[in-house]
Amino acid sequence: MDKNNEQLMNITVGDMLNNIAKKYPTKLAVKYIEDNYSRTYYEFNKEVDKFAKGLLGMGIQKGDHVAIWATNYPEWLILFFATARIGAVLVTVNTAYKIHEAEYLLRQSDTHTLVMVDGYKDSDYVSIINEICPELKTHQKGRPLHSRRLPFFCFFITVESSQSG
Repeated sequence: MDKNNEQLMNITVGDMLNNIAKKYPTKLAVKYIEDNYSRTYYEFNKEVDKFAKGLLGMGIQKGDHVAIWATNYPEWLILFFATARIGAVLVTVNTAYKIHEAEYLLRQSDTHTLVMVDGYKDSDYVSIINEICPELKTHQKGRPLHSRRLPFFCFFITVESSQSG
């Protein structure tokens, strides 16, 4: 590559999505056939904005660690861009993790918020998180959580189902 033609872009990932949405608002940006989910760049950018505002409304701030424990869902991609937009750190959880690995990662990464699906293959994420954080079962929805084993853990968001706590 010719060094004279190299140019670094000095924009954030969130700004990049905004720019593309302005330039190609009606072009298809995302399509998940299995979930019957397709969005243009304009629509996708609006969803990312809405989710980013929701995260901010929950009290998630720049630098907070938000973990995603899911396979290939539209929400994974939305969360990726939403956390980038607000300056939060996205922590990806291996979909094959069992209880000890998940607890170690969530504790060591200082995860503030966990977004997850119910499970994958032979892993039941709901059971795992309830064992790691038994406080969830009796916790009042919408209020920050105080977990004994995960000291930074405040919020839990499910993608597929509604859980107690």
